[in-house]
Amino acid sequence: MHFTEILSTLISIFIVISYVFTHFLVDLKNESKNINQINQTTNVNNSYLQLGKNYSVVGFNHENNLGSYNNKIKIKNKTSKKFYIVLANAWLQLYDSKNKKDPLAFNNENFHFENKDLVFKVCGSKKRVELRFKEEWRINENKNIKVKVKFNPLDSEEFTFLQILSYDLNKGSKYYKPLLRIHWNKNYKGKENHIWATLRLSLYENKFKKFDLGDYNGDYIDVLVKINNKTLKVYINNELKIEEKIENWEYTNYFKAGVYIQKGGCAEAKFEKIIVNDDKELKLQNKLETIKKYPINWFWKLENALTNEEIEQDYYLYDIDLFDNSKETIKKLKEKGKIVICYFSFGTYEDWREDTNSISRELLGNKLDNWEGERWWDIRNKGIINLLKKRIDLAKEKGCDGIEMDNIDIYKNNNGLGIKKEDVIRAFKELSEYAKSEGLLVVLKNSPELIEELKDYYDLILAEECFEFNECNQYLKSNKPIIDVEYNLNKNQFCKEAKKLKISAVKACYELNGCWNPCFK
Repeated sequence: MHFTEILSTLISIFIVISYVFTHFLVDLKNESKNINQINQTTNVNNSYLQLGKNYSVVGFNHENNLGSYNNKIKIKNKTSKKFYIVLANAWLQLYDSKNKKDPLAFNNENFHFENKDLVFKVCGSKKRVELRFKEEWRINENKNIKVKVKFNPLDSEEFTFLQILSYDLNKGSKYYKPLLRIHWNKNYKGKENHIWATLRLSLYENKFKKFDLGDYNGDYIDVLVKINNKTLKVYINNELKIEEKIENWEYTNYFKAGVYIQKGGCAEAKFEKIIVNDDKELKLQNKLETIKKYPINWFWKLENALTNEEIEQDYYLYDIDLFDNSKETIKKLKEKGKIVICYFSFGTYEDWREDTNSISRELLGNKLDNWEGERWWDIRNKGIINLLKKRIDLAKEKGCDGIEMDNIDIYKNNNGLGIKKEDVIRAFKELSEYAKSEGLLVVLKNSPELIEELKDYYDLILAEECFEFNECNQYLKSNKPIIDVEYNLNKNQFCKEAKKLKISAVKACYELNGCWNPCFK
């Protein structure tokens, strides 16, 4: 081999090594940046990250009156990304109540990731595997924890999966008592397989108040515990179950989630979601409480922007076009205490929307009858899903409280793309989760056949002509607030029944141009 050939080979090897090393440094920098953002967000001290090909190890050191903690949690990068902040803000307690050991080994059968869930499993009375969240607070603050969880009681008779622990440092460590326990019982007061809440009335005396939160059906449930204005509220699947004043509870508190066995056997809990002290969650719940009050005094206009006269009306919920109305208009409504839902199309391409200019014509299907410039589009395509997410971002940026996604009935029409029901369900769930993560309400429009399958992904139903087409009873099965608009019937043909069913119904013009005659006025 000639010298020039050797030199050329060495240069090629050097270029390859340089390329690989440069990309390694970029990846390392990006990972460090991500963890720094987590640390800045969560105010975690002494946290560190060890990088591996398939796993990351998030660690944190802490010392307080309970003892020293030096924890490492081995987690799969993709599976556990949504839990990073939660884990960085908690200590894992894995010990029985007598010796209170802090474990050094994780990612075992007691605490691990499985598909989309964070799994807790433990056996034996008074034994636990729980996340103890670092932030401590008093009841005059606004605090909350929301979880989406399913559990397998196995052979346990009773176990706790969510609680508020309280303590009085002036009285010593033995005065750590739960203000609130949310637990499953095999059989209590003659009721089998129910979820219960136990509220402690005194830190120093065994005085309690019990609440039956309902039968457990084996599926995921949403549980929200909210502290606001010295009031404790507990919601199960967005339904208010407990509202109790706790103004005399002047102690330090913190949240816990996992499994604590009260009575024998083993139990397992799978958490799909854990959100702690999130301001977006508080605001979302406040919006939900508002729209659950019947009647909903609402106004719907999609043709052109709101006029100043319409802004001044006494409606408290407005459903308006996302693009036609300015940020200033939405701000005016919000300053008047209104809830603002912003409309955009989920299932169709509209040629007058500026954000659709880059959409390939290959992703467009058949034209819609009677709607010029509108065609079905392929909601299976990632680019279109990302465009819809940008619309959700715009709704958030403009100050909207929620979104109405239209034309989800694409699968029932001759769309020309082969879009099926399962495609719509998949896309709607993804977009709903994205919107809710930003604290936005989600409206389900029409499609009564999707009520059950999407029950966890919408907050309000908007029906068109449910009285004319005898669909109202199907919507009532949702146990969600319902607003309805009728175009062809006269008010005397549906208002009386609407009031009886507690459906906030309106007589309106088909053009939705401001012509509006509510039953509840």
